[in-house]
Amino acid sequence: MNTHQRAASAAVLCAALALGVTACGGSSSSKSATGGSSTAASASSSPTSASASVDPLAAMTGSAIVGKAEADLRAASSVRMTGSGTNAGTAFNVALDLAPGKGCDGTISTAGTGSFDIVVIGTKVWIKPDNAFWQKEGGSDAIALQLLQGKYLEDSTTSTGLGSLSSLCDLTKTLSDTTGDVTTAVKGPDTMFDGQKALTLLDPSKGGTMTVSDAAVPEVLQIHKVGSDAGTLNLTDFNAPVTLTPPPASETIDGSKYGL
Repeated sequence: MNTHQRAASAAVLCAALALGVTACGGSSSSKSATGGSSTAASASSSPTSASASVDPLAAMTGSAIVGKAEADLRAASSVRMTGSGTNAGTAFNVALDLAPGKGCDGTISTAGTGSFDIVVIGTKVWIKPDNAFWQKEGGSDAIALQLLQGKYLEDSTTSTGLGSLSSLCDLTKTLSDTTGDVTTAVKGPDTMFDGQKALTLLDPSKGGTMTVSDAAVPEVLQIHKVGSDAGTLNLTDFNAPVTLTPPPASETIDGSKYGL
């Protein structure tokens, strides 16, 4: 793989993985990415009217509910995010298990490029592109392809290369990128989401929606973003145990040696 090919591969890898940061969020390596991302959403199940009952969120404004739900989300010890959407015309899927303050692991895939496993633990990040990526971006250097395929590329989270992708684990950044200003959020219709009562919050300026559980402690269930970079992000498995395991040394190489 010559210098030009290495640079092209690095650019494509970083751009593809950065989709998860700028357009949505993501969960769980070796699990298929499904679901979506952005400012709030219609239910993944067919919405139906929630049965009439005492509404614990009735006295709160839309913006107050969004603020409380986001604060509860940031306080969670872990959460699974699965999503899909488009960014700059490119379709993507993302799935990440996040353990705030510790790291994350998961998978991101992009149309026509391939998929990437990511593991972040503390100050280290590992990225493992699949064979489809290397076959598309690796050029005709059979020796380099044989060396790189099936390997994790290791870097520091403080680097400006692969390390910058560790921001995918930053729940605060993900929320900021997808929901933006929540002060204008207004209440939408009650609904049912995956078998539980839920409430839709609307962004009147951008048209996005956020679905939260209709409970005294609301959980963000789904975020939906509309527009050119549309997507849907589903949040599940709050506070579930998450085990982060570094890849075996035998499957790890220094990405900087290959311009990544």
